[in-house]
Amino acid sequence: MSSEPNPSSPGLGDLVPGDWFIDPVASTVLVVGYAVMRVPADRPGVLRAFDLPSVRALLGTIDFPYFDTSTVRFEVDTANLVRVEGHVEPRRTPLAPHLILLTPLRVDGVDGNEAEARSRVEAAAGLLAAFLGRNAVYRLVFENVTQVAPGASGQTVTGFSRAVENPLSFPAPPLDDATIDLIKQAGKSLAAVDPVRRERYVLALRWFHQALYGGGVDSFLRYWIAIEAVSPMTDGDIAPLVRALADGYGIAVGDFKEQYGIGRIYGLRNRIVHQGSRRPVHHQLLDYLGALFVELLRIGLRLPVARSLDALLSSPEFDLNSYISSP
Repeated sequence: MSSEPNPSSPGLGDLVPGDWFIDPVASTVLVVGYAVMRVPADRPGVLRAFDLPSVRALLGTIDFPYFDTSTVRFEVDTANLVRVEGHVEPRRTPLAPHLILLTPLRVDGVDGNEAEARSRVEAAAGLLAAFLGRNAVYRLVFENVTQVAPGASGQTVTGFSRAVENPLSFPAPPLDDATIDLIKQAGKSLAAVDPVRRERYVLALRWFHQALYGGGVDSFLRYWIAIEAVSPMTDGDIAPLVRALADGYGIAVGDFKEQYGIGRIYGLRNRIVHQGSRRPVHHQLLDYLGALFVELLRIGLRLPVARSLDALLSSPEFDLNSYISSP
């Protein structure tokens, strides 16, 4: 993320609803732009406006100013040294059809929740795509946070780069002989299972891979889909899943369910899916779900469990109850 003065893009205050802010200088909006394809170009600057819950959508032929952060990335020099490369470029979109989505972030000096703002924009983009089709959100062009009205030093714009995570926050890959042998055995075991089960495992691994990137509710649900696909559970019944893990860990089913919180995690999944819960999902809970998936994968491939759930639960910084308790 990088902030720069941008005195050349006035007029944002004219594009947002007047009742969003009292003090536009002390307020910001999340502005997201998509290229729109296969629609006739209107007269430049003529915009169709759609007012959705806390989001204004503008559709039309426009050259919109933004900051390009696509070159910003992490580069690793050594195992313990990371540098940030790339820089932010002020640009304008081509004069062509675009969809611009705006939602308030900081309101009259009070900072809002970035994740919730992004969620509102994504929901609005989904709604418009549902009625207008995929080409209405053909390609994401930019995500910026923009000051509604310029202050004394100009208008401040914050550009969001592709999601980057510090590689030093993750453990180094173990490349010892035992781990290499385990990977080879996993490949052989995967090849040996029946075709239907193998396809389930391949599907589960794809969802697991997608869950590794991003975070929050989206990653939580991707991890859970991976867990369901790799586990023996069927039709929403988690009992076979708990039994498989309990057998793998060598403890009674009731003790495992109580100690490892599987039922409560499933309850959180249900609150998210069926009640629309938007509570924050702690990154350590995502680590726990990832470890849960890997243990089930090991069990399914008849490999020894790593007891990685125990390692997480024993950490002083890890508090499973607070991560999954009802709001």
